[in-house]
Amino acid sequence: MTALLYYLTYFGVLVACGLGLPIPEEVTLIGAGYASYLGKTDVLLSIAVCSAGILAGDTCLFVLGRLFGLPLTRRWPFRRHLTPERIERLRAAYARYGARLIFLVRVVPVVRAVAHFTAGTLRFRYGTFAAMDGLGIVLTVPVSVWLAYTFGSQIDDVTRWIQRGNLTVTAVAALALLVLWLWHRRGVRAAAPVPAPAPAPGAPGVASPSASRPGA
Repeated sequence: MTALLYYLTYFGVLVACGLGLPIPEEVTLIGAGYASYLGKTDVLLSIAVCSAGILAGDTCLFVLGRLFGLPLTRRWPFRRHLTPERIERLRAAYARYGARLIFLVRVVPVVRAVAHFTAGTLRFRYGTFAAMDGLGIVLTVPVSVWLAYTFGSQIDDVTRWIQRGNLTVTAVAALALLVLWLWHRRGVRAAAPVPAPAPAPGAPGVASPSASRPGA
């Protein structure tokens, strides 16, 4: 198996993962790093190819959402994950957090697919989408591939480290969403108009209670 075939396999599998193939991205990333450890491929080129494959898969969902919109969710195989309830929740989240949500959901498997499709239906600019998604890719893909490459002799331990790392990143992303939500609520409350105090009786322009009674 030549190095080119390895790279094509990485790219194809990761694009398919982006479109809903039920295989965790981390399986391919760990495999790519381990193949580099064995001398089959170049580790830096593997990182680049894997990153491009993930971005391409995410872009496919974004473009499908932009071109076909919600009617596509009623067709197989999209209706399995792109449910109306999930899309409505993601739309509400985008209304609160904007494009930052694309970055925050990068490590949440099912949610990120729905988020990418929903971003397309909301007609985000592709440059904004690619920048936020690319930032998440740059912060996660090299770590997974490099760990498997560097510690290839301990591949089982590396797999556990990456799984724990993904859980940590997910927890951090959830915490960031909570902070953003609290900040948003605080801003809404601060912007709410404060009702003016009721004028005291006898003030200019305000009739006193005795003057308003007939015969007073």
